[in-house]
Amino acid sequence: MRAAASVAAVAGKRYRATLVILREGVFTMARWLVIAVTVASLPFAAPHARAADFAFDLGVEYSHLTLEGSQSFGERDGLRIEPRFSVGLTQAMPQLRLGVGVGFSSYYHQLDSDTVITIDHGDHTDVIFADQWESVSLIEPELQVSFRQTFGPSDRWYVEPGVGVGAAVANYSVWDNFWGWSDTHNSEWDTTWEVRPFLRIGYMWENWVAGFETSYMWGGNLDLTDQVRGDVREFYAGGYFGYHW
Repeated sequence: MRAAASVAAVAGKRYRATLVILREGVFTMARWLVIAVTVASLPFAAPHARAADFAFDLGVEYSHLTLEGSQSFGERDGLRIEPRFSVGLTQAMPQLRLGVGVGFSSYYHQLDSDTVITIDHGDHTDVIFADQWESVSLIEPELQVSFRQTFGPSDRWYVEPGVGVGAAVANYSVWDNFWGWSDTHNSEWDTTWEVRPFLRIGYMWENWVAGFETSYMWGGNLDLTDQVRGDVREFYAGGYFGYHW
């Protein structure tokens, strides 16, 4: 028994150490990506400089969830909405922008008759027999850094690579219908880290902007139920519009 406990303790320490290494590696990668994007864009910065400005954008996107190891949400299509605010950091380099955003995405799956769902709370286990709808929703608050380079006639067009770093807050629920307007039978939450490189291509009018964007999110492990768990990944592609001042 003592030997088994010792092995378990060592395994636990190694697991925690591995998580720390992975997290440090992800954030290091994000920092170097921002530096690389900025340095690569510097040769084009001088002839296309614009005054620093404030911006509020709203993105509406197709999203695809990959929850590795999950039975029903291993691959699932959904919808994502992201309101965000950003500002040009300096007059000397207004292309460099700092922003905050919150993404909301949802995915649904219709359960088969008498589906068994087990949720391990540690001190007890819930067993649910369901035949309605189950959903996974993600809330993703992010700090975003990007480099907006203008081009074309009057510098109206722009390309904007960047990266967002934040958290992925996940909710799993079982509903009576697809829209989720009825009482929920179960609700579970979990949180992990996430990193999301993105690319935006847009057009600017005097105050309004519109464009296309795509991104890919890497995240840590989510453990919502015994059947809905695993490393989270999301792909996004869609459009956005906004107001600048």
